[in-house]
Amino acid sequence: MDPDVVTIPDAADRDELASVHRRVVEAVGRCESRFAGRRCRRQLVDARLVEQVLLARLGFESYGAYLMAHARPAGPGPVSRRRPRPLP
Repeated sequence: MDPDVVTIPDAADRDELASVHRRVVEAVGRCESRFAGRRCRRQLVDARLVEQVLLARLGFESYGAYLMAHARPAGPGPVSRRRPRPLP
């Protein structure tokens, strides 16, 4: 796969990636516990590996890169309905 090619994910890919990323976030939360053990860390490693494989298949280095590529551009701010004050 060409590293400069990014695949446009379809709805199934987006849903799968969201599900996998949710697993990563949940595993991170569990592993931050003082009582987290090897099983928790193994689940985190496995979840991150699945996420990385899916991201690589879609042509992204990280979940952050995926988000940036699919972020909606910021539109104009809220429009004020007040009339501007006349200059003195």
